[in-house]
Amino acid sequence: PLDEKDLRICETGPFSGLLETPCSGTDSWATANFTTTWKLNSNLSTRLAFLNLSDETYRWHGSGFDQPGFNSRWTLEGRF
Repeated sequence: PLDEKDLRICETGPFSGLLETPCSGTDSWATANFTTTWKLNSNLSTRLAFLNLSDETYRWHGSGFDQPGFNSRWTLEGRF
């Protein structure tokens, strides 16, 4: 309900100061991800991740920035 009163979300145009009626609020989104982790020894592990497999465009609520499309990561983590 607060989205319906927020000019950042329901403004009729940039800097108009007017709320659109009705306001549907913020769009929802979901991404499909695949992540796996291998423990190499007691202090070392590696992780492989494929993120946003469907390459959808989305943004965190109120951030103003689109999140990356499909991406992958291979990381190595050490604990000392």
